[in-house]
Amino acid sequence: MSYKPITKTSPEVKVALEAREQSRTFRSKVGVAFTMYDGRIFGGFNIEKYGYGGYHAEEVGILLALSKGYRGDDFKRMVEVYQDAGHNKVEIYPACPNHCWGTLHTYTNPNLEIVVVSTAGKTLFNVFMREIIALPGKAQVYPSNEIKKAKVLRNVAPRSAIGAEVKIDRDYTWNEHGDGYTGGLIACAFDHKDYAITFDQKQFVFDGAAFGMKDGSAFGGFDVQSYYYKGYRAEEMAAIQAMSKGYSNKDFEAVMLVVPEFVERRQQKAFLAMQWQTWGILSEFANSDTRIYAVMADDKRDITPLGPLKNVGKLMSGANISGAVELKGTKPRFDGAVALSEVKRGE
Repeated sequence: MSYKPITKTSPEVKVALEAREQSRTFRSKVGVAFTMYDGRIFGGFNIEKYGYGGYHAEEVGILLALSKGYRGDDFKRMVEVYQDAGHNKVEIYPACPNHCWGTLHTYTNPNLEIVVVSTAGKTLFNVFMREIIALPGKAQVYPSNEIKKAKVLRNVAPRSAIGAEVKIDRDYTWNEHGDGYTGGLIACAFDHKDYAITFDQKQFVFDGAAFGMKDGSAFGGFDVQSYYYKGYRAEEMAAIQAMSKGYSNKDFEAVMLVVPEFVERRQQKAFLAMQWQTWGILSEFANSDTRIYAVMADDKRDITPLGPLKNVGKLMSGANISGAVELKGTKPRFDGAVALSEVKRGE
């Protein structure tokens, strides 16, 4: 397998350059373009945040592809545009060997071609994912055995976690501007929840989520778990999709969170009280007036309006915190070590 020449007029470079200009950062600007084997291209940009971490361009591009049903072996090439002033090719990439290489190893495949180009379109670096343990000079990276084991997640089921073709590549609408009709957001969140990439359905995260924007658009997301580094929550995927379409914090109007089936109705507020990561994510992406709804996974009609994001502190009452502790202690939770041992026995 040989490298395909990349020029400034290549579609991937154009997408990566455009994505780079969408970067939500204080400092660096990075753009990537992932090409699928069917020809579709997904752009990704980096997002730097005030709190709760941020996202590398590779992560955003991968999440956008996963959100449309693509999985590990669908990824063909990644083109990254990087400002190369003052750097040579072995210093410029990989800039974050553990994070970026681990993420790419987890969600793509060994034959992924990686091409790093300057903003002027000059190729700086070529490599295939399978070669990352034999890079030249200062760029040497030796993935740990745990990173290598991450490959088990790449092709979980044929194309989705439920073993069927993913059919979520369509537009959703959110046409509600009061406290009544929530059908559009519920449909969006429920459609996405079935495509979660998880090792165990009994999770302390949301099965699905959807954001409604002020112009009527809606974006859904599902949970993505990983053996390596970190996974992604449904609301992260949904928010990043909105950001990739040019929306900003002020454009968010509502969010629908699907509470997992193992949580009983009486435990809903206790469950929500333990979702501190979710409230951090919402505060970063949305705005204080974004309305929050929770819906039970086993009954689309069982909807709880939680009010605007600025009032979420009410969930943190003493009773709800106590209930969250009880729920956490009595319900099964995913154990990565156990799941990994199961995979190792099956290798």
